[in-house]
Amino acid sequence: MILSRLFSSIIKNKVEVVYAGKWLNYHQMTFTDSTGNLKKWEYVSRSTKRAETDGVSILATIRLNGSLHLIANAIFRYPVSKYVLEFPAGLIDKEDSDCINSALRELKEETGYTARREDVTEIGEVSYNDPWKSDECTKIVKITINPDLEENKNPIQELEPSEQISVELIPVNDMLKHMLELCKQKDYLLDARLYSLAQGLELSKLI
Repeated sequence: MILSRLFSSIIKNKVEVVYAGKWLNYHQMTFTDSTGNLKKWEYVSRSTKRAETDGVSILATIRLNGSLHLIANAIFRYPVSKYVLEFPAGLIDKEDSDCINSALRELKEETGYTARREDVTEIGEVSYNDPWKSDECTKIVKITINPDLEENKNPIQELEPSEQISVELIPVNDMLKHMLELCKQKDYLLDARLYSLAQGLELSKLI
């Protein structure tokens, strides 16, 4: 009952765009909480949303020398002034017909690896990154990279001038250990979603 009352009050009250940027909009919501008090909530949203999801995150794997590896990016993130180890990812552009096109394009641009539509093994559900401060959402697209393709033997990135991205191949076996060692060695920060994947693989060993 409390949740339904709160939800009803939110949709009846006001949401203002305090600042509209090229990539993000800053909102302030005014609502009445379950005790009848007037409250404000601040959050951001993507200004580029054109589909059910803002963008895609790419869970790409490649088998090299008999061992399965996850393809990860170390991206320089300006808010934290460091490289952050994370999934390849990107927004859905207006020319993309679907999230698969977005995933294949972003994978090529950020990592240099080439994949085809038939290499996509799964498209995940819409998931929210940090819903307490943003309505930004993504879909995880799973891709199996063919290492025998000529263009994948020496992958070449297609980065924008503002992008600083290093490609890291992380063994899936004991991923958490390899990931933490890599972060320590290269002074990377660690994205929560990638860390959660590694922790999930550790949990699966206990089943």
